[in-house]
Amino acid sequence: MKVTVTHDIDNERIEDLLVGAFEGGSGYWASIKEYVNPNDAKVVYPHSQLPLMDGCGIIVSDGEGGEIEEGKLLNREAIENGLR
Repeated sequence: MKVTVTHDIDNERIEDLLVGAFEGGSGYWASIKEYVNPNDAKVVYPHSQLPLMDGCGIIVSDGEGGEIEEGKLLNREAIENGLR
């Protein structure tokens, strides 16, 4: 049996998950290397808000000499692709 389910996930839920990840769950292996904010958008929590804004994001690195030591862009497109 195959079942396909569709969920609506709003920006607030994604922000909550990013906050949980960067402020608690992944701090021991992942770090934010830099913020990508070409439009100089005004944000309070760049680690959870910038990845959801068009043209913005964060560069994440594992910092442990692993696969993403050089950093990978986490932006809206990457989040949408991951959720699919």
